[in-house]
Amino acid sequence: GVATSPSPVGPFEWKHALHPNGHESFDLQIWREPGTEDAYLLRDTDGHAWTMVSRLTADYTGVEEEVSSRLKGPCEGIALFKDLPGDGLHYLVCSYATWYYPNAMQLHRKAGGLAGGEWEFLGDIGDGLYSRLSYNSQPTFVLPLRNATSGELVPVYMGDNWNANGPGGVGNASYLWLPFERCAEESCWWDWRPWRLPWQEAWMPRQVERGADMTDWLY
Repeated sequence: GVATSPSPVGPFEWKHALHPNGHESFDLQIWREPGTEDAYLLRDTDGHAWTMVSRLTADYTGVEEEVSSRLKGPCEGIALFKDLPGDGLHYLVCSYATWYYPNAMQLHRKAGGLAGGEWEFLGDIGDGLYSRLSYNSQPTFVLPLRNATSGELVPVYMGDNWNANGPGGVGNASYLWLPFERCAEESCWWDWRPWRLPWQEAWMPRQVERGADMTDWLY
């Protein structure tokens, strides 16, 4: 469904319900292309068969008639980021579909914008055996943090922490925050993918101690 408000905290006015492009939609994400007014709806569709990307109409309350691009599922728990001012490509992380049980995290890449063309599957990411469960999480967002020294993008992974059987169940689940690391040839010659997501303990307090501004986003 669609509701609008002049404020992120409401109140919201209900507009209408829809099946975008005639498909049921699950695990939604809205993406606004940096530096433009263009926005897109990404979602898991057709029983995990496809993840579809559709451009929103000018008033952001519907989608254009044609699907902009799609990638083969299962790919749920979708989170997108763009490598600016790096290679300018779009990267997408998502999970496989195993109900309330964690699984490995996928990395996809797309050149030429979100409309048209093919997505490239870059494999599963994460270091060590624990990464096969996405560190007990599922993607929900990637925060485009700016490196205070270099000005470069530091994508920060946000994941819903699986808590299916803990106190309060899923409703009491917390978030996992981990920074992606750019994989330069000299620093990780064993891994051909452009990004890594290694496990780090207490990385955010260290950043705050160094004076990093965790509210300085690139887009």
